[in-house]
Amino acid sequence: MASENDKAHRKLVQLIGHSEVSPAILAYKMINESKYVNESTLQFLINYIIMMGTRKEESMPPTLHDTMAVCRELHRVLKELGLTNAGSR
Repeated sequence: MASENDKAHRKLVQLIGHSEVSPAILAYKMINESKYVNESTLQFLINYIIMMGTRKEESMPPTLHDTMAVCRELHRVLKELGLTNAGSR
């Protein structure tokens, strides 16, 4: 039986990876949200990318290797922008 974390992870990957939802549509929908909700969502996504981008492939199931490859590339870009340290908020 899959744990709650696995279910949440699959749901997050499904939402973020949905090809019919563009970043512009997501940003438009978030306009009316509280700035705290938007900041928390962005910080959650950055933390997820950092976590998945720095893990070893051996510690993850093969079904997540594609997700890890994307997160590694995003992590590289975030690192270039200086958004991977704790003081980046």
